[in-house]
Amino acid sequence: MLHPLLKNKKTILVYVLLWILFSSIHFVVLWKLVGINLNLSLYDSIISNFLFFLFSIGVWFTLQYSIDDQNSLYDKLINHTLTGITVLAFWLLIDYFILNLIPDISFHNFLKHSLPWRILIGVIYFGIIIMIYYLVVYYEDIQEKIKQSAMLDSLLQESRLNSLRSQINPHFLFNSLNSISSLTITNPVLAQDIIIKLSEFMRYSLKQGDEKQTTLNQELYHLQQYLEIEKIRFGARLKFMNDIDESTKEMMIPVMMLQPLVENAIKHGVYNTSEEVVVKLCTKIVDTNILCVIIGNDYDKNDVQKKGTGTGLTNIRMRLKLLYNNDNLIEIEDKENYFEVTIKIPQQ
Repeated sequence: MLHPLLKNKKTILVYVLLWILFSSIHFVVLWKLVGINLNLSLYDSIISNFLFFLFSIGVWFTLQYSIDDQNSLYDKLINHTLTGITVLAFWLLIDYFILNLIPDISFHNFLKHSLPWRILIGVIYFGIIIMIYYLVVYYEDIQEKIKQSAMLDSLLQESRLNSLRSQINPHFLFNSLNSISSLTITNPVLAQDIIIKLSEFMRYSLKQGDEKQTTLNQELYHLQQYLEIEKIRFGARLKFMNDIDESTKEMMIPVMMLQPLVENAIKHGVYNTSEEVVVKLCTKIVDTNILCVIIGNDYDKNDVQKKGTGTGLTNIRMRLKLLYNNDNLIEIEDKENYFEVTIKIPQQ
């Protein structure tokens, strides 16, 4: 593990400022309270605190193994105590050796009588250093866990999205193959036409498999391919109308978001009637930067509605929730003989 106090400029600066503060307090106490000469107070504070500054950096290489949560409290206390005694002994030995080089007898006498409070200061310093190391290490552990949690959430979200999107093609393919199966007997030429258009549409969905979003214009283009397949199946019963705001065409939308909504409209509006059913698609901008897509269809409430698998709207709701972390991006309104779905796509 890198030294927690020396791994970047910010922590180094904070550490240096901390020792400048300690040195300043030391200097003021010696000069103002103890009455030591200004220069001698300055020498004492600088030398003593600078030495502990250096020793404190080295302390990390001993403590990094005992800070590990796997060590017992007893082992930590023993390690910290032995480390503290060793650091204090070397600090005092070198500190007194250097300070005794100052040619001032009165200061030498002061040094002899100041040993107890120097030991106390050393213990306090060592305790502060230990506390700082623990705080830094635990802060880094918390940050690392937050990053790992965010990464796992991202991977889980991506997995869910892939699972949801993988449901779209089989759902549509299942319905198309059923139609093709029937047409191979009644109208082989039409069945062949559907197969060709189906292959083009599936090629798009596979090509976009690794993309999360595309432009609305691209999505509309390939939605048209899907509608051509459906028009072959339903003929005059299906009428599609759109009202596209030109300013929305380059806005982003999740890949294959419109197809299941239109498919849902066709399923509930066209399947159970021999009359013409209109499916409408409208786009506009709301709240400055939100793409609003409205898809509606008329239907006859007296007809028995075709029961689906629930893939369509549930899929869209879950995809929007996962992509934008918002539960309020889809609205469903069942009016008199008219069903409407509104989705809102925030532009990021």
